[in-house]
Amino acid sequence: MTFRSNHHTSLAVTVLLACGTAGPSSASAQNSVSVPVVDTAPLSLRDVVTLTLAHSASIERARLTILSQEGALLQVNAQFDPVLRASVNRMQTRTPLFATGSDPTSIVNASLGYELGVDWTLPVGLAIAPAVSFSRADIAPGVGEVRNIGTAGLSLVLPLLRGRGGGDARAAQRATSIALEASRADAEYAQRGSIRAAMVAYWQYVAARAGLQVLRGAEARAITLVQQTRALIAADERPAVDSLTVLANVAAKSGARLNGQNTVTTALFELAAATGLPSERIAVLDRPTGQFPAIPDDDVLATWPPEDVWVTYALARRQDLTSAQQQSAGARELVRGAANAARSRLNLRGGLAYTGIGLGDHASQLLTPFNSRRSGAHLEIALEFDNPLVHSVAVGELQRRVADERQATLAADELARTVALAVRSSAQTLHRHIEESRLAFRALGLYAAAVEGERQKYQLGTATLFDVIFAVDNLTAAELGWISAQQRYANAVTDLLYQAGVPLGTSGCAAQLPAPVVLPDAICPF
Repeated sequence: MTFRSNHHTSLAVTVLLACGTAGPSSASAQNSVSVPVVDTAPLSLRDVVTLTLAHSASIERARLTILSQEGALLQVNAQFDPVLRASVNRMQTRTPLFATGSDPTSIVNASLGYELGVDWTLPVGLAIAPAVSFSRADIAPGVGEVRNIGTAGLSLVLPLLRGRGGGDARAAQRATSIALEASRADAEYAQRGSIRAAMVAYWQYVAARAGLQVLRGAEARAITLVQQTRALIAADERPAVDSLTVLANVAAKSGARLNGQNTVTTALFELAAATGLPSERIAVLDRPTGQFPAIPDDDVLATWPPEDVWVTYALARRQDLTSAQQQSAGARELVRGAANAARSRLNLRGGLAYTGIGLGDHASQLLTPFNSRRSGAHLEIALEFDNPLVHSVAVGELQRRVADERQATLAADELARTVALAVRSSAQTLHRHIEESRLAFRALGLYAAAVEGERQKYQLGTATLFDVIFAVDNLTAAELGWISAQQRYANAVTDLLYQAGVPLGTSGCAAQLPAPVVLPDAICPF
C-alpha cells in the first residue's frame, strides 16, 4: 500500500475526492433519488448522501417544521389584512303597536338601509375605515315625505402611545418572520447532521468491508501455512505435532472471518438506518464501496488554514448558531411589543365625510342623495386617552418577555463559545489522526517485511512455526490498524467540515470556504 496525496488539494478535498470519483458521474445519477443505484457499481459517498436527502426522517421533519412556521406567519399577517363589511336592513314599525290597518290614527314607519365599508389596520398601526352608507325613512302616506340620506366617509385612527408603529401586533409579526428564518436554519442544520451521520456510517461500512478482506486474507494465509507445513512433515523436515498448531491457527482465523462478516452486516444495517432507507431497499447498499480518502502529505498540510480561520468561518456559517441568534432577535422584538403594550392609550382620531339628503321614494334615490343639492362635507378630529390604574397584566408580560430574551441571548452566546471550542478540537484531532495514519502505514510495511523474514528463517529451520504465526498475526493486526486509522482520519475530516459549518448538501459545495480551501463541483460528492 502507498500513500495517495495531491500537492494541489486540501484536506477537505482529499476526503471528497476519493469518494466522489468512485460513484456515478452522470447528471441523472446525481439528481435522481427515486431510481435505485445500479447494483454492479461501487457504493460511493455521493450515493449515500443522495439516499439520505431523499429518505431521512429528520430532514423531512425539519421541512414540515418550516411549513408549520409559514402557516404561523400567515396567521399573524392576517391581522393586517383588509376586511370588507357590508350590511342591508329593512324595518317596519306600527304605532300604536296593536292598531288595525283601518284605524285612522295608526302610523306605519318603514326604513331601508345599507352600508359598505373596509376596515384596514396597517402594519404601522394606522387604522383606515372607508365606508358608504344609505338610509331611507318612509312614513305612511299622507303623514310625511320619504327622506333619503347617503354618506361617504373615511375615518382614521393613529395610535400615539400604545400601538404606535404597530405595537405588539407588529412585534409579533416580526418575531414570527424571524422564527421562520430560524426554522429554515434549523432545517439546514438537521440536513447537515443527517448527512454527517450517514457519512460516518458509510466510513464504518467501508472499514468493515475492508477489514473482512483482511480477515479473509489472513484465513487464506493460515490455510497456505497448513499446506506448507504438511509438505514439510511429509518430507520429514518438521515434526507431525506442528500440524496441530497450524490447524488451530486456521480455526482461529476462520472464526475471526465470521466475526468480520457479522461486522459488515451490522455496519450495513447501521448505514441503512442512517440514510433512512426502508428494510426492503437495503439491498441497494449491499455492494462494494469506494476507497478511503488519501492521507495528505506535508505540502498539503502547509496550505491548511489555521484554527482561527476555521473558527471565524464557523461562527459565520453554523446554521444552529444562526438559528439561536435569530431566536434571540425574535425575543427582542417581543420585548419591544410588550413594552409598547404597557403604555397608556392615546389615539388621534380623524374623519372626513360627505352627506347628501334627497326626498322621494323612487328607486334611483338609493344612490342620488350623494348628488343632491342638500349635501355637504364635515370633518372630525378627536383625541382619545385611557390609562389603566393598574398595569399588572402588561407589566407581567413585559417582565416575562425580558427574561425570555435574556435566556435566548445567553443560549446563543454559549453556543458560539462551544462552537469555537468544537472547531479547535476537531482541527487538532484531525492533525493527530494524520500523524497516526502515517505511523500505521509505516508499521504495515515493517510488519510485511518481518513476515517475509520469518518465513525464510522458518524454511531454513532457524525460526519456529510459532514465530511465523506470530509475525503473520502482527501483519494482520497492522492491516486492520491501517484500516482503522484511515477510518478515523475520514471521520475527523467529516467532523471538521461539520463543526465548521461547511455546506453538506445538494446546494452549497461550491460555497466560499476559508482560503485556500476550495471544493470544486467536479469533485464534490454532494
